[in-house]
Amino acid sequence: MYRPHISLLLALFFTVIIFAQDSGLELIHADKQTGKKIDGEKVSEFTGNVHFRQDTVDMYCSRAVFYEKQDRIDFIGNVSISDGHRNVKAKKIEYYPETKIAVCLGDVRLKSPDALLNSDYFSYNFNLKTAEAEGSIYIYDLQNDVKIWGRKGLHDGLNKYSFIESEAKLMKIDTSAADTLVITSDSLKYFGKDSSKAVAIDSVVLTKGGLKAVCDTMVYMPDMETAWLHYKPQAWFENNELSGSKMKVLFDSLKVKEIFISGNAVAVNRADSLKKQINELKGKRIRFEITDKKPERIISMENASSVYYLNKDGEDQGHNVSTADTIFIFFKEGEVDSIRIKGGADGTFYPENYKGEADLGRQ
Repeated sequence: MYRPHISLLLALFFTVIIFAQDSGLELIHADKQTGKKIDGEKVSEFTGNVHFRQDTVDMYCSRAVFYEKQDRIDFIGNVSISDGHRNVKAKKIEYYPETKIAVCLGDVRLKSPDALLNSDYFSYNFNLKTAEAEGSIYIYDLQNDVKIWGRKGLHDGLNKYSFIESEAKLMKIDTSAADTLVITSDSLKYFGKDSSKAVAIDSVVLTKGGLKAVCDTMVYMPDMETAWLHYKPQAWFENNELSGSKMKVLFDSLKVKEIFISGNAVAVNRADSLKKQINELKGKRIRFEITDKKPERIISMENASSVYYLNKDGEDQGHNVSTADTIFIFFKEGEVDSIRIKGGADGTFYPENYKGEADLGRQ
């Protein structure tokens, strides 16, 4: 019994030295070490307070199995791998010393000085600091307080870049108002440097308080508190519907402050759905201003035209049809209150019982 035990220890020591020489991986501690063959392959098993090191990367677990032919070591149970700046934890990690790639399985977590990443699975490259993840991905940009979800993606820790290509969602929480800005899309590119930026592509939806906006492509800049909407943008705020060629949404401490529309700009307000009364404002550009979560003013500029129904104390007062260089619509408590026309004005007032039709020369 004594000689085989010595032979086993020598074989194990030889195995450790070999993979230490090839890749720099070395065993620091294990309570117990055994060696065996599985399907003709030499396998070394380490159990109890296992600690390995490769260059500046330290690896801890309850049990480790080294497969000599595959040049792979499996870390199992309470697995933690750290290079001093980034720490990876998982139920199981298959580690390849030659390439420094860790295939992480089960409740995977990556923590770095500026980001957190959780997923069901990811492959992490300790050389490139990149993670390719799948299944319930969650990324938290600590520096910019932005959270991202998805089903499949890539996280580049060195360049602070993330890409989600399935069921992407970005969230920024307004803690002061218990409100949240949410962007969903088919795919999302996120740049988390000092000036962070998100680019959402296909089936994009933005919601924030009473605002909902959709488009094909959106660029959101958290630091600038601005979202640019491209390709068929539309927005709804309370009973107002906005559309145009391009749209820009401005926030103030995450509260919606202004919506700017350019190119075939249209703002529609449903004055009375039962009577089919629809207020409509058109122009080359429209600025929709919001205060305390309520519409305050709409300004239509260049080739402006409007049809607005007036109401006082719950009674119809007729409607106003106007064309001008600039048209101002003022709100009071979220409802249309008054209209002001500036430059080249041409307006007509129609009383409530007027039965004719006004030709606005719609675009």
